[in-house]
Amino acid sequence: MADAALLDLLHHLTWQPPAIVGPAPVAMGRGAADESYNRFLAESEASAAAWREEGLKVRAALWQMTGTESGRPDLQALTAVIDGYERHLRSEARRLRRMERWGEQDVASARPGDQDLVRGNVARLMALAYGYYREAQDFALFLRAVRAELDADARGGPAFDDPDALEAYLLSALA
Repeated sequence: MADAALLDLLHHLTWQPPAIVGPAPVAMGRGAADESYNRFLAESEASAAAWREEGLKVRAALWQMTGTESGRPDLQALTAVIDGYERHLRSEARRLRRMERWGEQDVASARPGDQDLVRGNVARLMALAYGYYREAQDFALFLRAVRAELDADARGGPAFDDPDALEAYLLSALA
């Protein structure tokens, strides 16, 4: 039977805010379309915040399990999850670049009087998307730390005194 913590982890890792799934139509003009798009963004921001909160709970549960002999996650299963999640993050980085291009096209194709509105909507959408991506990267680093805590053979390797150098080293494998 699969470990409950890994099942919670998989559920957490496979969820995405609606704004990240694909390009959302940027509201052109004012009025009902703009209000609808603002509601969409607000709902997406709330959904991403809930995902972050759930991630903190999953982190706490996983970290607590690393300290017990009986409840430890399976190292091979955790490695498979990490590998899959990091592949997902690489594809997510490509998707973010596409979203940026779509946003630039939306701003360029908007009527001159609407470009500021569209630019603001695109900026809000991209802030949401990049916020999710940064949280996801951080979660991947956390999963690596859990794996290192579980695997005595993983200890060793390079040591870092500079936090920026450590972050650059860890992020180099993510995207």
